Amino acid sequence: MTATQTWNTTELVAKDKAHLLHPVSNLKDMREHGPLILAQGEGVYLWDTDGKQYIDAFAGLWNVNVGHGRKVLADAAAEQIMTADFVPNFFGLASPPSIELAAKLAEIFPGHLNHFQFTSGGAESNETSLKIARYYWWLKGKPEKTKIIARRQGYHGIAMGALAATGIPTYHEGFGPMVPGYVHVSPPYAYRLGEGLSDEEFVAKLVKELEDMIAAEGADTIAAMIAEPVQGAGGVTVPPDGYWPAVRKTLDKHGILLIADEVINGFGRTGKMFGQETFGFVADIASFAKGITSGYIPWAGRRFRTRSSTPCPARIACSCMDSRTPDTRLRATSRCATSRSSKRKISPPMPRSVAMRCAPSCIGCSMTTRMSAIFAELAR
Repeated sequence: MTATQTWNTTELVAKDKAHLLHPVSNLKDMREHGPLILAQGEGVYLWDTDGKQYIDAFAGLWNVNVGHGRKVLADAAAEQIMTADFVPNFFGLASPPSIELAAKLAEIFPGHLNHFQFTSGGAESNETSLKIARYYWWLKGKPEKTKIIARRQGYHGIAMGALAATGIPTYHEGFGPMVPGYVHVSPPYAYRLGEGLSDEEFVAKLVKELEDMIAAEGADTIAAMIAEPVQGAGGVTVPPDGYWPAVRKTLDKHGILLIADEVINGFGRTGKMFGQETFGFVADIASFAKGITSGYIPWAGRRFRTRSSTPCPARIACSCMDSRTPDTRLRATSRCATSRSSKRKISPPMPRSVAMRCAPSCIGCSMTTRMSAIFAELAR
C-alpha cells in the first residue's frame, strides 16, 4: 500500500502553526518547524503527507493494538452509527452493544472483576476509579479513608486527580497546587533502585517502603493504591517476579484497595490480555482504555467487584476483541525473548545501553550516553 491522497503539506503546516496545540511537545519547535503530519495507515505502517512510510513502533499512543486500517472495525462503526448513534447509560438507559461488551469483558477479565462502567478515556477512568475507592469506604462508614498511594514515575493521566497520582514531576509544573491526599512510593526500577540486590531482596525492600508509608500515614486514612502493572510513560518499568503478589498481600493486610491502571497494559500488551494476568495478581478496581478499541474511537472504562456507554464505541470494542486470536497473543509473548536476544553492533564503538526492560509489546532502555547520538547512529 502507498499513500493515495495528495496533500499540500506546506499549507497544512501553516494552518497547524496558526491554530493547533500539541500536548507534550516543544511549542517553540512546533512554531519553528511544524509537526510531522501523518495522513494514512495500514497495519503497522503510517504515511506522511509527502508519501514517506514509517513503522508505527509507538502504536499510535500505546493504543493501536490491532493495527491501522482494519475494515471490520470501520464497518462495525458505520453500521452502528446508522442504527443508533448515541445512547447514554445514565438514568437507567442502555444499548445492546454496551450490554454485550460488559458481558464479554466479564468473561475475559481476571478473577472476580465483573461489573463495568464505561468512560471516554484513560484519565477519566482513573479519576472514576479513585472516586469509587473513596466512595466505597464512605459507604462502609469509614469516610476518613481518602488518601491514595501512587508510585514515582507512574503515569495516570492529566485530569487533576489523576495528575496528582502521576509521579512524574514534569507533568506537575505550572499546574499546582496538586490535589491533596496523594503520597508516592518507589517504583520497581531495579537498575536505579535495586543495585546489588536479588529480585527477592529488591521486592522485600520495596514492600518495606510501602509498609513504612502506610504506618506513617495511617492505614485508617488510606483508601487505595493505584499503579500500572508495567509502568509505561515513566520508562517501561517491568516489576521483578513476586512484586505484585507481595504488594497485594500487604494492602490486604492493612485494608487498602488496589487499583490496577491497565490503560496501557490492557488488551494484550504484556503478552496476556491484562497485566494482572501476566504478573499474577487481581486488583479490586481496574481502569482501562486505549487498546479496547485499538484507538479507532475514544473509549475506556473501569471494572470493579460488586463517556458514558454509547453504542458505537462499544460495538467497535466488541469487534476489536473478536479480532484478537490466541496466536496473536502468543506472538506478542515470543516477541520479548526475540527483542532481548537481538543485538546490533554500532560502529564506531559507542557506550552501550546499560539496561533493557521488556514486556512483550513494549521495550525500554536506560542509556549511558546521550540518546540522540545513539539514535543518529542507528538511523544511518
